[in-house]
Amino acid sequence: MKRDSRKKSPASTHPPPSPLPVPLRAIVRVPIPDVDKGRGDSRNLFAVVLNMTEDGFYHLGTDQGVLKQLYARAEFTVCPKEQMKAEDVPDNEIALRSAPTYKFTGSDQGFVRLMCKTKGQTMRCLSVKKKINCNSKCHSSLPCCNK
Repeated sequence: MKRDSRKKSPASTHPPPSPLPVPLRAIVRVPIPDVDKGRGDSRNLFAVVLNMTEDGFYHLGTDQGVLKQLYARAEFTVCPKEQMKAEDVPDNEIALRSAPTYKFTGSDQGFVRLMCKTKGQTMRCLSVKKKINCNSKCHSSLPCCNK
């Protein structure tokens, strides 16, 4: 039983459809590459679409600032919930690489271990030095002035 290869049609003659454009002020989720994040940083970053260029690229803004890089539509997904507003975006420019470390106690190289013996009153306390609020693990549940 032989088939005639001339009768076989290609799987698709049309190119795949391009994603729909995203409206301004929509909330999007940008995945962060593994190279650009630390152990404790989040895997995604939520941003707001600020504007779209003539070429079809998007300017995105987070609550830390405007991302320097332009993004294609295929590089992010639209979120149905509104988590932030375009008015909350500051004017300063930040890189995607540094954006995940702004919110967390971790640094680019790992976690900050807080094991202070003072009450958080002096600069010897690591949490005061790093300008981080203390938690219950920091002072072994002792009273603290840096909460």
